Amino acid sequence: MKNYLRAIVLFLFTIVLLNVGLAQAKEYSYNGSFFSYERFLPAMVLLESIPRKSGPQGEINKFAIDFSEGLYALSSEEYTRALQKLLRARRIWPEYFGTDFLIALVYESQRDIRVAAGYYKGYLNKLKAFEAGEYPISGRVIQSIITSEADRYDIAYELVRDHLDFRGIDIDDVNMPFSSFPAITRFVIFVFLFLTIYMPIRYFIVPHMKRRKRMKYLQGRYWICKNCDTANLNLLKECGECGRKK
Repeated sequence: MKNYLRAIVLFLFTIVLLNVGLAQAKEYSYNGSFFSYERFLPAMVLLESIPRKSGPQGEINKFAIDFSEGLYALSSEEYTRALQKLLRARRIWPEYFGTDFLIALVYESQRDIRVAAGYYKGYLNKLKAFEAGEYPISGRVIQSIITSEADRYDIAYELVRDHLDFRGIDIDDVNMPFSSFPAITRFVIFVFLFLTIYMPIRYFIVPHMKRRKRMKYLQGRYWICKNCDTANLNLLKECGECGRKK
C-alpha cells in the first residue's frame, strides 16, 4: 500500500514539475531565426531542471547532460564536440526531434549540407510521428519542452523544404540517417549483412581449407576420391566407398 501511494505521489509530482517547467520555458521563448540553436535553449533549461532519478527518468537525466553540452559546444562553434554529444544524446532518447535538428545545424555549419539534409528530414519525420501520437510514453515530456510555434509539422516542413530547395536539394529525395531507421529495419539489415559474409565462409571457404589441409596430410600415402571425398590407399585403383576409379 505504501509503495502504491508513493508511486501516485511521484507521478503527481512529475506532472506538476512538467507543467511548471513548461511555464518557465514559455518565458524563454525565442522568436528569432528558425534555423538557430537558440530556440532550443528553453528546452535545455527545462531538461536541466529535472531532478536526478534512477530508472527511466535517469535516462532523461543522461540525455539532458549530453544535450546541454552539445548545445553549448555548438554555440561555441566546437563542432566536433557538439556532434559527439548530440549523437550520444540522440541514441539515449531517439524520439526527441530537436536533437536531429541540432545535428543538422552542426553538419550545415561544417558545409556538409547533404548529411545535414538527412537529419533535417529525420527531424520532420519524428515531429510528424509525435503529432500523430506515436510516442505515448515520452510524448508528454516532449510536449512540455516545445516552446516554438514553428515546431509544428506543417510549418516546419515548409521552412525546411524551402531551406533545402534554396541549396538545390529536394526534401522528398533525401534519405534519413541510418540510425534513425526503426529497430526492426536495423535488425533485418544486420542479419542480411551477417548472412552475406557468413554463407560464403561456411559453405565454400571453410570446406576448401579443410580439404586442402586433409590432402596435405594424406599426401604420399593416400588419394582422395573426387566423387565422395573418401581417403584411399595409393595401392587401390578404385574408391572403396563409391567405386569410382582413381
